Amino acid sequence: MVPWILAAQSGRPDAADQCKITNPRTGGDAASPFVTYTIDEPGLESGKAECTLWYDPKSFSPKKRLIRFKSGKSEGSYEETYDKVAVGAEFPPDHFALPPKK
Repeated sequence: MVPWILAAQSGRPDAADQCKITNPRTGGDAASPFVTYTIDEPGLESGKAECTLWYDPKSFSPKKRLIRFKSGKSEGSYEETYDKVAVGAEFPPDHFALPPKK
């Protein structure tokens, strides 16, 4: 999880400042490499989330990310896939606008 997602999900603006990425390690093969790392986040009861990020070996752009976490007796995961990544892309102001309330 990127820090701003942690802040939004936890309802704590300081969550981004409190999380730390630790224990990075690589894996996969030449066609499908990945990086696995741990996010230490005090808002989770376990205090940790395990993340795996697959990337394109030529462009290094992300392809998929899997995030696994435990909180008390519950556990869950998020899986994100990326079709296209554009650094510095511009979006119209209404691109992220929420629909009006009904």
